[in-house]
Parts: sequence; C-alpha cells; structure tokens
Amino acid sequence: SSSKIAPSRKKIPENHRKLHHIAVRRKIDKLHRRTALSQPCASNCDIESAVEELVGGLHASRESQQRKQKMAPIATTNDSKQAQLLQAGEEAALNRRPDANYYSNHKNGLNEGPRPTVKPELAAKPCPIGAPLVVTIVGLPCRGKSLAAHKVARHLNWRGHSAKVFNVESAATTDTLREISLFFKESNNVAIIDGMHLTRQSRQLLTTFCNEKVFHHLLIEFSCTDKCLRENIDDTVAFYHNLDQNIDWERRLRESNEVHSALFEPCSPLEGPLITVNNSEDVRLHSITARGVLGAIQTAILGVLAIPVIRHRTFYLSRHGESEYNVLGRIGGDADLSPRGMKYAERLARQLGGPGSAPDCPKPKLIWTSELRRTIRTVQNIPGPRTAIKDLNEINAGICEGLTYEEIQERFPQEFAWRDQDKFKYRYPHGESYLDLLQRVDSVVQALLANTDVLVVSHQAVLRCIMAYFKGTRPDDVPYINVPLHTLLIVRSYGYDFEVETVPLKVECVDTYRIQPKNCSTTRTTADALTTVPAHFDAPIAQPTMAPSQAATTIS
Repeated sequence: SSSKIAPSRKKIPENHRKLHHIAVRRKIDKLHRRTALSQPCASNCDIESAVEELVGGLHASRESQQRKQKMAPIATTNDSKQAQLLQAGEEAALNRRPDANYYSNHKNGLNEGPRPTVKPELAAKPCPIGAPLVVTIVGLPCRGKSLAAHKVARHLNWRGHSAKVFNVESAATTDTLREISLFFKESNNVAIIDGMHLTRQSRQLLTTFCNEKVFHHLLIEFSCTDKCLRENIDDTVAFYHNLDQNIDWERRLRESNEVHSALFEPCSPLEGPLITVNNSEDVRLHSITARGVLGAIQTAILGVLAIPVIRHRTFYLSRHGESEYNVLGRIGGDADLSPRGMKYAERLARQLGGPGSAPDCPKPKLIWTSELRRTIRTVQNIPGPRTAIKDLNEINAGICEGLTYEEIQERFPQEFAWRDQDKFKYRYPHGESYLDLLQRVDSVVQALLANTDVLVVSHQAVLRCIMAYFKGTRPDDVPYINVPLHTLLIVRSYGYDFEVETVPLKVECVDTYRIQPKNCSTTRTTADALTTVPAHFDAPIAQPTMAPSQAATTIS
C-alpha cells in the first residue's frame, strides 16, 4: 500500500460534503471489519491510504461524469428528501437524475423553485387553427349569462359560423359532452355551454374533454353591478311569476345566490383562455378583460361581449321612399325620391312623431341614414338627431351601377347567371357581394344593440343583412329576405329573442323583390334569365306641380 500514489486532495463541494462524508465513513468501517478478521497486522497507514484512494476516486468519478454531461445542470432536492437520503446513506444520490420539480443551474448560478406539474393525461395537445371551439359560461345566477350566451351564438351564426347553446342546470355532464361531440361531427364549430360551473373541478372536466378531443376551449366568467343584479332578479321574478304565482320567486332566487356564492371558485388564468365580463347596461360601468384569447372566432366573441346588453330594446327599420331608379327598374345610383316616395316620407313622419302625428306615437331618439340623398330626404320631417353613416350605403354594384336587369343580361349575361347561382357570395366586378356587405354592416348592428329607440332608414340589401341578424336567417338565404318599400319594420327584444312587426303605410309603390330563377345556367335563354324580374316603368312617373328647387332628378 505504501507504493501507491495517493491522488491530489481537492476540496469537496459544499453541497456534497455530507454525502461524501457518509460514503467515506462506510468505507472506513468496512476496512476496519476486514482488518479485524483477516489482516490483524494492518496498520493505520494502510487505512489512511485506502481512504485517500477512495476520496480521490470519488472526485475522479464526479469529474468524469461532468465531462460526459458537458456541464449539464444538476438537480437538487427539497430538504425532506435529502434528509431521508442522508439517513439511508444512499451512494446513488451522487448520480441522481434531475428532478422534475426543482432545477439548479450551475452555469449562471440561478436556482428556481418548484414548478407546477401537469398530469400527462391533462397535457393539452396543440389545436389546429380550424378546430371546433367549446365556450364554457361561468358565473352565479342572475348575472346575465344566458342573455350573453345567446347573443354570442346569434352573432356567430349571422357571420356564417355554426354555433349552438347547450343549456345545463349547474355544470356540463357526460351526456352534454356526448351531445357536443355529435354536434361537431355535423360540421358545426362552436358549442356554448350555458351553466354556472362554479367549481374548478367542474371546469376541469371540460378542460380534459377538450384536450382529449383536440378542441379549443374558452372560459367566460360573468359578474355584474348591484344595480344590474337587482334588475336581473326583477326580470327573472316577473318571468317565473307568470308561470307559477304560488311561489315566492324572489326569496328563492336570493337564497339560491347565497348558497351558490359559498361554493363559487373564480376562474384562474391557468385554466386556459379566459374572458371576464362585469355586466352593466351603463357603458361607463360595463367592463371586460381577456387573457390568452386567440383566433378570429374568439376575437369576435370578445367584440360582442364588449358591448353592453340592453334587455328591453325597440328599433324601427325602413327603406327609403320609392326613388326614380326604383320606378325605372335600375339598381344602385344616387337617385332622388319619386313623387310617391315623397308621400311616403310624409306618412312616415306622421307615424314617428313628425307633423300631424298623434301625441302617443313612438318618437325615435336617434335617426340613422345612409349618405345617399334618397334616405336623407325620407327622414327630413322626422324630429330627432340625424346621422348619415357610410356603412349604411347600398351594396356597390360595380360595373352594373345604374343598369336595369334587362341591360345586365344583355351586356353581362355570364355575370348575371353567376349571381343567380350564388347571390350571397357573388361579387359584382369592381363592386361588393352580400358577404362583403355583411361584414360592413357588422359594426352598425353592434352599435344598434347598444342603443334603443333608433330609426334606421337604409336600402334593400343593407336591411336584408340587418334583418337576418334579428331573424336568425342562414347566410345563403339573406339575399332573398323580402324588405318591401313603404313599410315600417318594428323590432322588439324579448329576452334573447326578437319579434318583428311589419307595418305597411299604404302608399303605392313598385315591387323590387326578385326571387331566384329556376334556371341559373350560363347557357340559359334571355327569357329564362328575366323570368323573375319585377315589373317597372319605362319612364319616370309624372310629378305634381312643385317649385323648381323641389323637382326630383335622376342621376345616371
């Protein structure tokens, strides 16, 4: 043993001093036992030499391991685990692999604490851009959840998506999830689960479901101001009182709120994309925050929720009075009113608080028109603040502006046939399609929903898009909604539904409604193409005697 060269001594790292000491002590004890049994003449020098060899070997092993790992980070453990290893004297602790919860970076000297762990079965898989979306509604009773859920679904369906509200009593069940899976298999893409989902456990069920199915998941949590809560309770009590007058619905609702408030666990950003809404009809108190919202659909939902919901609303919609172009069967342009159109403007004013109106007649608080003069002339006798909005202008017919359907068939027969084949998506050359128009009118509809008692005087195509929102019409059917001239449409909201009342004002006019012809082929005859074209005059209608400044003109 005296001939062996002891390795050079190196200072043991501070964090491994105790572990080295344990290993050395065990080796010394082993040498002592062996000396006592088989080598009684062994000296202390032999033992010291063996100890030096052991310590040097430990250092050499550590340096070799670090070279192989290229100075890879070494894991540390918490105090309780380290104490257990020290007690057991585990030599394997020197070569322990990095722990998933703790991390020690020897390179930059930074030590991080515990990281939250995620169970493998709950780890979210990356969702494709076009994957379906599950929206989970969260909140206590009477916070405006159902009203907002149906508002979101109505808007998404209006914009061409396929959305549906799934009503649950408190939280989604496995039956609900099964229905959603079948719903998505039918090429639908947005499911809104309207319930309370008060606990994180109930929401975790939905998160796991979406991760397994590779669906997008969005949480929307609702709260409201005290005034809004009282109004919501009053509305709910009035609704249920009509169903059963023997129950104290107000007391039941307040007790339900107290019970559920004790169970409520607010949403955390760690649960996924989250929108929080503080409901109020007052735009100054209505607030919304968002975290992790991604994609066009989720962004559209955010825009819808940003506008306060007014429970009781009334809107008045009307086309302009008959124009000179309507009489001649021409589309587009900026023609003035015909004599019959001027008469309708007077009749509309008497209906809505103008000269000669009844004291109890409705009076709009706001009047919106397009920038075209036929709409502005229609409301000139109606009292109230007027605003001309560019987005309410008629659809741009491009190269077909100012032409009759007969002239379009003669000059552009193929374009005329293509439009009949898909009127919603067809875009006039250098013009617009109904799809473009729907996007243009979106901002007007959202502004309309934030107000009440608004009169909108616009054009046939624009009002078709607006009426499609209130009626829940499929996009492909929007171009065939009948919005006749000289008719007032009154839209009233009932909860999250709308009712449309049609009020003809009995002023004679032409009919501009054209249905889809049976033959939409590009090789069809002229007679087949013009089968459904409405009748019109070949010359302007004779005007009554009036001052030259009031004479109607036609713009070509």
